[in-house]
Amino acid sequence: MQVTNKKLGIAGGCFPVQENIPAQELYHSIISRRLTEELNILSGISIIRYDTLKEGFDKTTELLSRESPDVLLFHIRPDPFLHNVKLYYRFINKSEIPDSRLNLHISGFTEPEVVVKNITGTGKKKKRLTKNFFRTLNYLSGVLLLNYFITVRNYFKLISAIRALCTEKGISLIVQGPPSRPRSALENGLLRKFGKRCRQFSLKNDIEYVDCFGEYDFPGNNYIFIKDKIHINTYGHKWIAGKLYPALIKTFSAG
Repeated sequence: MQVTNKKLGIAGGCFPVQENIPAQELYHSIISRRLTEELNILSGISIIRYDTLKEGFDKTTELLSRESPDVLLFHIRPDPFLHNVKLYYRFINKSEIPDSRLNLHISGFTEPEVVVKNITGTGKKKKRLTKNFFRTLNYLSGVLLLNYFITVRNYFKLISAIRALCTEKGISLIVQGPPSRPRSALENGLLRKFGKRCRQFSLKNDIEYVDCFGEYDFPGNNYIFIKDKIHINTYGHKWIAGKLYPALIKTFSAG
């Protein structure tokens, strides 16, 4: 059987390159093996990371121009969404100095340039409860000031702009919806609501959309998150690979 070569571009966060997951067990490695074994498709993969909505556009544009993939898989990331919903946002700036700002998006949507670093939380129960209380207050304040609605609108503008780029370059687009965030009931609820709107937006605009919201793999036997309840474990990578695979087959075949 003749081998078909296809190029897959991925725009996301740490998920495609998780250091605590063996390379061969990352979701895109699982997909690549299945494409080769089942359809004789060899897939080259190029990955970029974005941490703000502006980076999402700029870095995806760079990826499409540099690599010219056949398919772009665009991950809707929880962090840029949640960071913008908050009223008070703490981050590490480009000078690698701790910084903070008030998100008052009603007066104009802007984002700081950030450096992403892992921050280890305290294990003391009292401090953890206090932190959870202020996190909840932070999100609720942001929602009351319309940050949720404005962030959703701007994320949809980003997806529309990326779709236009893909159409212009003859590249197929697949959008993966936001994952769960079980460490916080409020964060999980915001992402669930956002995911439903993403699905509706994608259907309305004829965008291939894959819903990956959930905490257990099918049929619900294995929890898909590691201890921090933010990052996906090997069960999660296998589960999400299974969700994405049909969309990739459909898209590669259409191409």
